[in-house]
Amino acid sequence: MVIRHKDFYYYMNSTGSNLQIRKTANMAALDKAVPVVVWTPEAGRPWSKDLWAPELHRWGSKWYIYFAADDGKNENHRIYVVENPSDDPTQGTWTLKGRVGDSTNKWAIDATVFEHRGQHYMLWSGWQGDHDGEQDIFIAHMSNPWTIDSP
Repeated sequence: MVIRHKDFYYYMNSTGSNLQIRKTANMAALDKAVPVVVWTPEAGRPWSKDLWAPELHRWGSKWYIYFAADDGKNENHRIYVVENPSDDPTQGTWTLKGRVGDSTNKWAIDATVFEHRGQHYMLWSGWQGDHDGEQDIFIAHMSNPWTIDSP
């Protein structure tokens, strides 16, 4: 995913163990932009391994990265979010806000957020059960960038 903010393009990716952003003023030169590691999780946490599908979003005056991660066990994949108040997402400090999910706390990956008529929503892929099974697409209203407030 590429996002444009002011005069720059930002491209988000992960290595599995950290989150990186590439910044360029010229979209055609994105492949030459040096990746900046913006966040590395501490070891031994539920979000420490298998970081993937990160998405960079601007919500108000802050940046947010939504990503899936686990503790090394696939069945524990959940969605997390980090926040940065800097105007440039390759600068400043990224702070973990926590897990983003509904009250079921089921397996969840590949989140995206969007605004519609002044309201914010999250979409994600997940399981209804506790074991590897059919993946469904879920949508929920958000009260802030790290909280789903609908069941």
